Amino acid sequence: MRRGFGRSAMAAFILGSLFLGACSVPFESFPRAQPTTPRARFLVEDRLLRLRETVPGGWGAVETVPVGRDLWLLLDPDPSAPVIHYVTSKLDVVSKPSTGYYDADLHQATYTLTVRVEGGGPERELRTEGSGRSGLSSPVAAFTAVDEAIAKLYQQLAASP
Repeated sequence: MRRGFGRSAMAAFILGSLFLGACSVPFESFPRAQPTTPRARFLVEDRLLRLRETVPGGWGAVETVPVGRDLWLLLDPDPSAPVIHYVTSKLDVVSKPSTGYYDADLHQATYTLTVRVEGGGPERELRTEGSGRSGLSSPVAAFTAVDEAIAKLYQQLAASP
């Protein structure tokens, strides 16, 4: 008889815990709509879409920073939209010798990207720059510089008619 009481007490404890846990979770019957802003409508040329910048990493490794893919993710690819063509780009990374202490400016990168936009009005060239710094590695500084340049380019594209 004692054996049955222990099992029933354990079952009651487990069911009670589950019931209390389930009652404490707030329930929403409908998810809230997320505010969305329309993305700029542009197509990205294949050469720009595949663009990756190489940067020397730590201990002799070489890293690549995706440029075109990150730009493409921000855009709404509409077949009737203007096309963005690659013109030129330049990534400069400067690393100074480490002192053994953390230095946020140990690695500095600047990135310049020039693109040509065809369609949707007169043809135009857009030039953007980004800069980044890191105390960890040169690829982190390069990623930051490229992200900043892409964000600035997107703002220029979204503001253009």
